[in-house]
Amino acid sequence: MLTVLVAGLFLLMSTLEMVRTRVPIRVGGNPAQALQDLAQVRQYVSGNSLFAFFDAPWTPICLLVAYLIHPLPGLLTLIGSLILAAWLISRKREQTRKEINASTRKAIEKSYFTPEK
Repeated sequence: MLTVLVAGLFLLMSTLEMVRTRVPIRVGGNPAQALQDLAQVRQYVSGNSLFAFFDAPWTPICLLVAYLIHPLPGLLTLIGSLILAAWLISRKREQTRKEINASTRKAIEKSYFTPEK
């Protein structure tokens, strides 16, 4: 009985995911638009970052449900979430550091080749 319930929930989840990914594409507009601003809005609306923003508040509930099933899956889920969060933070810092270094390098190069008045 539990297997049928889980299979049904997975089917429901996949159906909702399919609908959720198709709706923003229609809202985003025609992909052949010439205006770059509207294309960027469409890409953002149809991208995964918006969905991640709305999925994030559900993380504590998923952790709680996993812990209520059994403490070991709850602990493994918590550890996995912490590892993922630490990895994301380190990648963001690395990306920001690279962008700052590239910007600084360009500013220095530009100042060297600018004739003094």
